[in-house]
Amino acid sequence: MTQRRDKKKRVLNDGESQRPDGSYQYRYLDADGIRKCVYAWRLTETDPTPRGKKINPALRTLEQQIKRNIQDGIIHSSKDTFDELYQNHMKLKNLR
Repeated sequence: MTQRRDKKKRVLNDGESQRPDGSYQYRYLDADGIRKCVYAWRLTETDPTPRGKKINPALRTLEQQIKRNIQDGIIHSSKDTFDELYQNHMKLKNLR
């Protein structure tokens, strides 16, 4: 099986891809099962930002934050009621 690679011949992880303009994207499913995308000009923190582009976090850093938020239950469903959001907030803050 062949591995997907970017233009610099680096192996891309699951959900990662490189777009024709050179930027990278990460696709994931949110709590509702809707596909979401995150974009970045750099794959890792050591990559230089292209000239004239805004300096933003690297794609793999954004990917780690998304996975951590999903694991912690921070990313919620858009179908949640206000009461469910409030109870989740109180649970995360260890308040009664």
